[in-house]
Amino acid sequence: MRDLYRTFLELLGRYGRTVTLRKGTERHLCAAYIAPFNHENRQYLDDKYSTLGYRDQNAFLYIGSPEGAGASLAVGDLVLDCGEWFIVSVCEMMRVGDQPFYMWGILRRAHPEDEEGTR
Repeated sequence: MRDLYRTFLELLGRYGRTVTLRKGTERHLCAAYIAPFNHENRQYLDDKYSTLGYRDQNAFLYIGSPEGAGASLAVGDLVLDCGEWFIVSVCEMMRVGDQPFYMWGILRRAHPEDEEGTR
């Protein structure tokens, strides 16, 4: 199990980035992989599916380390990645047995009113 977890952290280090997590007035750095959310698995968040498929350019998948500030990711938190702010709309800690393994979430682009005080 430890080897698998170590491999996950290595992959996160290779393909992810350091992002800024904003919780209220506090800011924390954490490791995460963020990519456009693919709706092929038919898990939709208030969006429609057409016969041609659907890809919402406003929804992003977040996979992050369960260590440090990343473990406290919560709905409503703001995430800064590559100069763009996102708001957490769904998140959950994924575990293998009792061991936290990774943090999963769906991010939406933050609207200007969500970003007050973020700069």
